Amino acid sequence: MIVFKVIGGDLVDELYKTFTIILNVDKKGDKVVATWTFEFEKPDTSVPYPTSLMDYLCDLVKDLDTYNNTK
Repeated sequence: MIVFKVIGGDLVDELYKTFTIILNVDKKGDKVVATWTFEFEKPDTSVPYPTSLMDYLCDLVKDLDTYNNTK
């Protein structure tokens, strides 16, 4: 498990009060499963959910999986 606590930058300075990203990797049989968890506090309901960041991480993991399967 890796925990990234965002302490500065656009995410916490402009959008969210707090933002933490957790990567948990588990072995399930002969496969490895990665789970990303976002914990964040929105200052109000007008702030959007971080879907673009979630999409980016999904694409990153897919690219890494493709790369690892070609080796």
